[in-house]
Amino acid sequence: MLQLQVNLLICICYVWFTFSYDLQTLKDDISTVDIKKLLKYRGPILKRMWFNDSHIVHGGNHEKSLCHSLFEDVLKTKNVSWPPPTTPPRELLDMYTMRKAQLVDWYFAQKYNGGVGYVWDKNIVKHHILSPNICGGYYVDTCALTMVKYQHYIDGKVCLVIGSESPWAEAALLNLKAKHVITIEYMEIKTDYPKLTTYHPSAVAELNIKNLWEPVDLIFSYSSLEHDGLG
Repeated sequence: MLQLQVNLLICICYVWFTFSYDLQTLKDDISTVDIKKLLKYRGPILKRMWFNDSHIVHGGNHEKSLCHSLFEDVLKTKNVSWPPPTTPPRELLDMYTMRKAQLVDWYFAQKYNGGVGYVWDKNIVKHHILSPNICGGYYVDTCALTMVKYQHYIDGKVCLVIGSESPWAEAALLNLKAKHVITIEYMEIKTDYPKLTTYHPSAVAELNIKNLWEPVDLIFSYSSLEHDGLG
């Protein structure tokens, strides 16, 4: 696996989890009228994705400029309003319900950004290292099989985990001899494990803007990116 500058890769991930369509699907599935409605809510980010997608395709300085502005958007939304609305905006209702194919009669609000965080002390991390890798609470062997298959990319490398409530993924990577593991999570995480570092997304954005973020070798995420902003 190629070593990638994490400022670019996190930027791509941010584009992905800020609006969970790839560009071609977005253009195929959403009409121009819908785009105008969406710009009201996702203005700066979606507008850049829609009108400047060549910046992502062609690379170079365009990518850096786009990522820089996206990271600035992250900092602007560091403190989100709470509670969230109980119903989707009328302009977005058709898309949110897949053209009314799915009725919305309930909602679930769980605060992650700025919510009560976690403590991952040494004993908790060691417990997960000694436990079977069953993809957290999903009780499947997919994660273990995948990590073992690509162990040669993990051994001695700096790995990044995006989204994490308990350190099962971090422990699995450490168990396969990762040099260091970094976790990005909206909840505040405190840990004293020497090979584990955690950041809030806003901290990552700030480090990238200041060109202080160091590259990583591998990024792992499970049941996280696809939920961001969507519930």
